[in-house]
Amino acid sequence: MSPRVLAALTCVVACVASLLAPTAASAETIASKQKRWERSFVTLQKRLSGPASVSVTGLGHRADTFHVGFDDRVSAWSTIKIPLSMAALRRSKSATTKDRVNRALRHSDNGAAAQLWAQLGSGRTAARRVNAVLRDYGNKKTYTQWRTVRQGASPFGQTKWSSNGQSYLMAGIACNKEGIYIRQQLNAATSGYWGLRRFDKAYVKNGYGPRNNGALVRQTAIVVGKDGRRWGVSISVKASSTNRGFTDASTITDWLRTRIREVPAKHC
Repeated sequence: MSPRVLAALTCVVACVASLLAPTAASAETIASKQKRWERSFVTLQKRLSGPASVSVTGLGHRADTFHVGFDDRVSAWSTIKIPLSMAALRRSKSATTKDRVNRALRHSDNGAAAQLWAQLGSGRTAARRVNAVLRDYGNKKTYTQWRTVRQGASPFGQTKWSSNGQSYLMAGIACNKEGIYIRQQLNAATSGYWGLRRFDKAYVKNGYGPRNNGALVRQTAIVVGKDGRRWGVSISVKASSTNRGFTDASTITDWLRTRIREVPAKHC
């Protein structure tokens, strides 16, 4: 091998190494931040009325997700109205469908959500169509519930949906065309200003219902930073009561406010 060829190969190796080094360093930084979050959340958990979890997914290709708290494949309650609305809009963008989505997301109208579900077909067919939305946004193992499992509650509201899965979906619709109408409705939602709504700008959907002797309180959102970066965020709390769950979600949000920028994210 000539000296010139050897020198060229040496340059290539050095260049590749220099490109890989920042990636390895970044991965190490992400891992250390995740561990710091976990330690801090253990302390925060002592101030809450029950087990809680938080997931944050950054916007962008191969974005990182930070998760702390319990492994929470628990009932979605009204947060499922987001993929349900998306499934309905994929089949029809009529004024009637848009009005039902408006009421389901802005006012969390259960009757409107039931009408959207009926639009999608029989139980199994409706579930399959909502599942198609979930699959498109990173939820490979979430299966929409189509049989009634809790008296007085919609079957789809009892879908077991993890915080990670929710944050993936919210990051996915944070800027894209399919998410435009959804974001508009969430931005104008009339629900209380607790939890993730305490961020300066956030598109939020609440969901909560009874759980044993307490309540399960959930929120999922697109959070927008002051610099325009966006994150998909989800909170779950197994609270002692619904009102205490609202308070716990607000406490978690205050904790998250100073940390969310540690999760890599992009602008639209």
